[in-house]
Amino acid sequence: EVKVDQLVAELKKLEQRGQHFEVRKNGPDVLLTLEERVTFKTGEYVLLDPAKETLREVMGTLQQHRNLVREIEILGHADRRGDPVDNWRLSAARAVSVAGFLVHALGENHCMIIASGRGAY
Repeated sequence: EVKVDQLVAELKKLEQRGQHFEVRKNGPDVLLTLEERVTFKTGEYVLLDPAKETLREVMGTLQQHRNLVREIEILGHADRRGDPVDNWRLSAARAVSVAGFLVHALGENHCMIIASGRGAY
């Protein structure tokens, strides 16, 4: 518990430096939410450069606490405009885009990553 609190404190420091995400603890889990304005353009799933920079910073901190990380779950979202099925597909593509960046650009272990789309929810 103390080590998880230390990880959260380090991530909070990044958050306060303006790294475009919010961090919070939820039971044993640490949740990070990237700001919508820096992740994707409307209707697209190509990860924007500010989001990549944020993910690099966050993953650098997580590397220092590797023994605490069992899995990385990525939840993709879309807004409520348009067809719900299309939004679900877009949200899934966004989650896969983030997962692909973590694996290919940052060398993260693909077996630790769970990517899923949530549509507008």
